[in-house]
Amino acid sequence: MNDWTVHIRTFRPISALPQVNIVACETRQSPDYHLDGRYRKAEEGRFFFQYTLSGTGYYRDANGEYHLRRGEGFLCRNSDESVAYGYPEGATEPWSFIWFGFIGNGAAELVESLNRSNGSIYSLDPEDALLEPFLSYKNMNGLTLDLNAASSARIVYDFLLGLVDMTMPDTTEDGHTIIAQKAMRYVRENISGDINANDISCYLDLSREHFTRVFKEQTGFTPYQYILRQKMLRACRYLKETDLSQKEIALKVGYSEVANFSRSFTRFVKLSPGNYRKHGNPTIE
Repeated sequence: MNDWTVHIRTFRPISALPQVNIVACETRQSPDYHLDGRYRKAEEGRFFFQYTLSGTGYYRDANGEYHLRRGEGFLCRNSDESVAYGYPEGATEPWSFIWFGFIGNGAAELVESLNRSNGSIYSLDPEDALLEPFLSYKNMNGLTLDLNAASSARIVYDFLLGLVDMTMPDTTEDGHTIIAQKAMRYVRENISGDINANDISCYLDLSREHFTRVFKEQTGFTPYQYILRQKMLRACRYLKETDLSQKEIALKVGYSEVANFSRSFTRFVKLSPGNYRKHGNPTIE
């Protein structure tokens, strides 16, 4: 049973970039629910990530069979002959999951590289910021959304690069790279808070001065610039892809006063939130 489905069209697609094409939530409670990559050759070039919200499912590939529980998901190519998944025999609780599909050669190598390095199974906290964009589509059931090529690709790349970030080992020869990666992840996961360089440096157990210097060296941004940019990028997505009010969006990106949010957004994007929602999608550098 489909709980909700949102279809996404990419207008003026660019062949080198991936395109998200569907986000859906389903609940299954019958062993009849079974999909097998051997019979999905017509879906060559399509990929998806499926994440368990509750209940249990199974996933099988060349590395073995896994029982998927709450907080676990898998990433794969639709037509992979070694892949099969479905509702387990003997299970009693409904399997509820969210999934999103995407196409495009721009993501194929990244998906294959991720799965070669880490396997196909990924564990994510239900509150993880990587899932938030997809869960936010719940209130748009039945709609078909139009995105430009950059916005569509950004959704796919943000998620896949988040998995890369999550699965990178904590030890590496470049300690400064680790500091920057952890800081960027902290910002993504706390984007709804009033965060600043002090918060991040305390989280990393570093002095503010050392953290700020290393972060600028690694990213080209001061912590303040990076935090503001991430908040405004998230706000842009909410304005273009949801019907949330400006007050609701302000709270989601860490502003308690909508007027302060509006001023920051206008300075950054050069359009007011209302005009941005109505008049296109300017590139933010």
